[in-house]
Amino acid sequence: MKNVSTHGILRRESWLFILPWGILFFFPILFPKSYLLSVLIFAGIWAIMLIGFDVLVGYCGQISLGHNAFFAIGAYTTGILTAKYGVTFSLIPLITGVLFTLMVAWVIGLPSLRLKGYYLAIATLGFGLIINNFLIGFNELTGGASGLHNIPPFAIASLFSFDSDFKFYYLVWGIALFVFKNFTGSSHGRALRAILEDEIFASTMRIPVTRYKIQAFLYSAACASIAGSLYAHYSGTITPAGFGFMVSIH
Repeated sequence: MKNVSTHGILRRESWLFILPWGILFFFPILFPKSYLLSVLIFAGIWAIMLIGFDVLVGYCGQISLGHNAFFAIGAYTTGILTAKYGVTFSLIPLITGVLFTLMVAWVIGLPSLRLKGYYLAIATLGFGLIINNFLIGFNELTGGASGLHNIPPFAIASLFSFDSDFKFYYLVWGIALFVFKNFTGSSHGRALRAILEDEIFASTMRIPVTRYKIQAFLYSAACASIAGSLYAHYSGTITPAGFGFMVSIH
């Protein structure tokens, strides 16, 4: 009976995963010109950021109030390299933004996550405010309060361009599925769940608690940067007003 019950639970969990992703997959095929397609693209972009945020808060129990800054780094790196410098291979600004985000997140997270309490929240809050002021102040690079315009669609050089909602939809949700499955089913995800349940017990089991917390923070920041890059490509225009403190709260 126990095996039958366990098998039933696993089947239900599989359907709970397959069904929503199946609906998302077939939606643009059934409704290619629907307004909801654009809404779901933005939902997918926010889902990427939310998946990373959930790793940090839900799995790790840490709070960040500066994810708007990582989101902005990804978006503005993409905007500057494509709109100002004419980079046509969109993976270059996306990866550049992620690498820069990881470097900054490591500098912030390394000292903050070694301590207990709300040090990470305080550090990221301050960093978010600094980035927002930087975006407004450095007019020549960021466009100031007016932002950057004419950011091209995501493209692989001249080979292929995601220049329609139909194409961009699958790009966004494909990345969302990848970041979701890449972490939750990994050994890192299981280790973080153990840390969240009982940090002291996890330490006795020789799980390097601080290292896993830092890795979770870096992963979360990278997801925000990727989401920012996709947001810039899809919107075509970015301004500092779109990367304020409330982005981290929402």
